[in-house]
Amino acid sequence: MTTGKSKSKSNSHRRDVDLRRRQDKEADRAREEEQHRDEAEQWARNFQREVRRYNQRRIGGWILAVLGVAVFVTHIMEHSGTFSLMSPGMQDLFIGYPTGAVLLLAAVILLGQVHPAERRR
Repeated sequence: MTTGKSKSKSNSHRRDVDLRRRQDKEADRAREEEQHRDEAEQWARNFQREVRRYNQRRIGGWILAVLGVAVFVTHIMEHSGTFSLMSPGMQDLFIGYPTGAVLLLAAVILLGQVHPAERRR
C-alpha cells in the first residue's frame, strides 16, 4: 500500500518531467523558428545579389546593343561615302559588319538572361 507522501512525490516528479518536456519543446520550437528566419534572410540576401547581377548584365547588354548599332550605322555611312574614318580595307577589318555582329550577339546573350524571380519557379 502506498502512502500519501509517495503519491505526492510521484505527482511532483511527473509535473517536473512534464514541465521540462514542455520547456524543451518550446526551446526546440524557438531554435527552429530562428533557423527558419536565418535561412529566409540568407535566401533574401542571395536573391538581392542575383537581381543586382541580373540588372548589371542587362545594362551591359544594352550598352553593347547600342555600340553594335552605332558600328553598323557608321559602317553603312562610310560605305555610302557620307564620311570616312579610315581606309576601306581597315574599315572592313576593324569596324565593319563582323564587329557589329559580335557586339549585337553579346548583347543578345546578356539580354536573354532570365530574371532571378522567374528562375525559382
